[in-house]
Amino acid sequence: MAHIKTVLLLGGLVFVNARLASALATEQPAVQAYGDVDRSCREWTDGCVICVKTTEAPPSCSTPGIACQPQGVICKSPGAPTPPR
Repeated sequence: MAHIKTVLLLGGLVFVNARLASALATEQPAVQAYGDVDRSCREWTDGCVICVKTTEAPPSCSTPGIACQPQGVICKSPGAPTPPR
């Protein structure tokens, strides 16, 4: 009987993890990829990581603090639109 309970519990955990993965897949792109979504933004942040894009180099991002809780990504420095690559 304990074996059946274990199997049911594990099956439930797999189902919950699959639903969580699906929900996370519909969220915003990673902060590092935000520059690909908003091509006119030169600097963006999620409150933990700050990314900067220049014309001379690919975007560069800071390293987050160990206990930082990221928020939604926002553009802090909109600029002139850049053409797609």
